[in-house]
Amino acid sequence: MPSSHRRFPLLDVTFAGVALPSATMDLWDDDSGVTRWSARALMPALQVAERGRLTGRTKDGRYFSGEVDVANRQMGPGGPRGQTLVELHGSGPLEESSEPPPAEEPAASDAKSSS
Repeated sequence: MPSSHRRFPLLDVTFAGVALPSATMDLWDDDSGVTRWSARALMPALQVAERGRLTGRTKDGRYFSGEVDVANRQMGPGGPRGQTLVELHGSGPLEESSEPPPAEEPAASDAKSSS
């Protein structure tokens, strides 16, 4: 059974170099004691990246970042031209810092899809 579950908002978020207003983070330890994490965020429907780096900050000024894979997409407000609720699963450690991570350029496929 998972233990030590934490849920918190992440602000000033980027995913694969694309700015998002926020995300909801979940962080927990699995049965074997390994820390797992995931995030949910509303993204533009044209955001097609399937993996990338998620970064953001907490209300108290800590920064988190890590590599994620898209686990699920659900049509959100506005239908296919609006937003999509995306569930992201951490594919490695969630890194914490007191300084913002360096900016990431959008992936080429993302830049094409937003034109």
